[in-house]
Parts: sequence; structure tokens; C-alpha cells
Amino acid sequence: MTGFVIAALLLALLAALFVAWPLLRRRAGTPAAPIAAALVGLLLVLASALLYRTLGNRGWIGATPANDPGANIAALALHLEADPGDQSGWLSLGGAYTEFGQFALALRAYERANRLSPGGNADALAGMGEALLLSGDEARAAQAAEFIERALQLDGNTPKALFYGAIIAYRQGRLDVARARFVAMLALSPPDNVRAALQKEIADIDAKQHPRVDAATAVHLHLQLSPALAARVPANASLFVFVRSPNGGPPLAAKRIDATLPQDVELSAADSMIAGRGLTPGQNVSVVARISASGSPQGSSGDLYGQIDYVAGKSGTRALEIDQVMQGGAAAPAAAADVPAAGPDASTAIHLHVTLAPALAARVPANASLFVFVRSPDGGPPLAAKRIGASLPQDVELSAADSMIAGHGLTPGQNVSVVARISASGSPQASSGDLYGQIDYVAGKSGARALEIDKLSP
Repeated sequence: MTGFVIAALLLALLAALFVAWPLLRRRAGTPAAPIAAALVGLLLVLASALLYRTLGNRGWIGATPANDPGANIAALALHLEADPGDQSGWLSLGGAYTEFGQFALALRAYERANRLSPGGNADALAGMGEALLLSGDEARAAQAAEFIERALQLDGNTPKALFYGAIIAYRQGRLDVARARFVAMLALSPPDNVRAALQKEIADIDAKQHPRVDAATAVHLHLQLSPALAARVPANASLFVFVRSPNGGPPLAAKRIDATLPQDVELSAADSMIAGRGLTPGQNVSVVARISASGSPQGSSGDLYGQIDYVAGKSGTRALEIDQVMQGGAAAPAAAADVPAAGPDASTAIHLHVTLAPALAARVPANASLFVFVRSPDGGPPLAAKRIGASLPQDVELSAADSMIAGHGLTPGQNVSVVARISASGSPQASSGDLYGQIDYVAGKSGARALEIDKLSP
């Protein structure tokens, strides 16, 4: 037995040498990696010992199983020493290192494979992206995404690139792209267990993009425009639909959509703007639909609107005709609680220079929205808010004129908290993956302040 153990140890050391040799040799343009080589050798010897402890006393006969990454690495390293121009060999070595958890070494192997193809190799680039992502190095996440996208440009049906490309797009809020890539993977006839996982991801994206309405609090509307006002709808106008309590206060639910009429709209408790303040089953509410030329949720002179009463979850589909015009200086009916827009109020002004941390630049999805909220440290709904395009850096001003709720706005010298948040979904409610930054401010007194978006919502 002792002789066998010694022989096994020598064989393990010999295998470790074969694995480490490509890393110890210094080639033109490629530095040697003695530390990595030593680690790989040590890990392979330990793995061999563990394999013997696991299998050696069970009467199993034959060489190390073919699915052992250590054995694969040793065999591939020996082969590539003799034939360094074998691209498929380097790809296999990269895969074996990845399976073994050696992501830095996997990256090297994939880089060698990629250099063997003029213009790059899709499988190698996908492997490079995978190695960087699995290493957990956030500083290189953008580079990993670049490798994945380059792989898809070379071959849009590369399974590994499609998978990681979908995951990256999902994290960035590009749900349409993520879904299309998962669907493309289904077309490649994956195994049943993989197919089931892909179908679940697609279903989850569909649920996010088309959330189910809460039937118990649902408000079903058929919006239409009075023919007499058709000529007064400006180009690129926005349509806001608010659900409010007759007792006043901030909206219980809200949606912003394109002003294409007629159209059917549904709202429910799922469309609440403020956590803990939403529709309840059977609640008597007022519903206002308003066409805004400015794109602001606040009412202004010339806006077109309509209003009906509704019982949440019970009234069924109701027609709501936009048939009224807001007059200069006059607010809409009290239930709408909209106020005419005004210019910036210097005594409550907040001047911001909003920037984005370079480390988060790759996480900003296309067509994202930037929300800026001003809140009291004591909580409650925002004192002021703006929604603008997420083009950064940019200067932003808010004041009492940007109040969302009549009677609840900024006051001169008030201590407030200001949050700038990039939303992939376009919703004013925060969600996982949103980027944000926050500062304290004294309304009308702090002057121009920098606000860097440097955090990621968990």
C-alpha cells in the first residue's frame, strides 16, 4: 500500500507539472505566471488525494474519471505543449479551468484561443467574458460585457454569449434584449432541464413587462378624446392617469403613457406611487386623465383633462372622456389636485450638478429615466420632483414650483434630502438595479451642489 501511495503522489506531481508548465514558460508578449502555476499544482495534488480518499476504498477500477477537471487540465496542458496552435485545445483548457474555478487561468487560455483567429473567435470571447464575470471582479464587469457583445457580433448563436448577454441585459434593465436572447437559446434545442430554466426566465420577464393587475383594486378605463378638442393635442404629448382619494392627498395610483386615443388603460394597487399608500378593494376614488404638453405631472394652463368617479375593483370598464381645458391660473377640480406650473422660486431653489460615477457607466440602460426627488427628513411624499432624460452630467433645478401635491411643498431654508435615481423601468418607484445618489441640502441657501449617482439599489 505504501508503494502505491508514493507512486500515486509522484503521478499527481507529474500531472501538476504538465498543468503548470505552460504558465511557467515565458513566451513572447506573455509573462510567466509562477505563482499561478504553483497554486494550480498544489490544487491538483490535493484534488488527487481527495479523489483517492473518496474512491480508493470502493473497489473502483480504472483511471481518474473523464469528468475530473484536474485530469482534463493535465491532458490538455500536455497536448498544447506539443501543439500550441490548436485553438480548440485552448478553448477546452479554458473550459476545464473554469470548471475547476481557476478563472484567471481560464481567461489566459481563452485569450490564447482568441489570438489564433484573425478578428477574434466568438467562443473564446464568450469564455473571456464568462471568466471575468465568474471571478466577481466588479471593476472588470464592463470589460466582460464588451467581450460578450463582441462574441454575439461574430456569431449571434453562441450559447454562452447568449446566456451571459441575457443576464447582463437583464441587470441593466434592457428586458426586451434579455428576453430575445433567452428565446434565441430556446431555438438551439437545449436539454429539457435547460429549456425549463429558460422558459422560467422568459416568463419572469413577461411578468415584469406586463404586470398582472390586482383584480380586487382594478380600475378599468376606456379613454377617449372629445372631438371638439382633437386639434388641441400637441405633438409628443404625455397622458397622465391619476387615481385619488376624494379626501385629497397624493395619488393612490398613477400611470404615464403616450397620448394615443382612444385606448384602454388599467390601474390597480400595483401602480401605487408611495409605499403603504395604495388602492384598497371597494374604495371610492376619483380618476383623472390629463394630456400634458410639457410632460410634467403638474397641471398647467391649456392641459386637456377628464374626470370620473369609480369604485376600485367593482365598477368594471368605464369610459373616461377628456373633454375639458385647464384655464390659466385655475386648477382642475379639487379631486385632481393639480396646480398650474410656475417658474423656479429662488427662495426655495435647489441647484444640482448631477453626475454619474464612472464605475456605473456601463449599467445605464438605453432610454432610462432620471428622477430627482426632494424629501423631508421626517418622511412622507416628495416635496418636489422631476423626471428627465438620463443624460449625464447635467444641471437640474427644483423649487416649490415642482411640488407634486398642493399644500405640500418646499419652504425657504428647509433642510431636505435630495435623491437622483436612474430608473430602467421608467417607474417613479425604486426597484432592484436602479442607480442612485443622495445629498442633504438647505432649500434656497446651499447654492449649486454636486450630486453623484454612485450607488446600486440591491
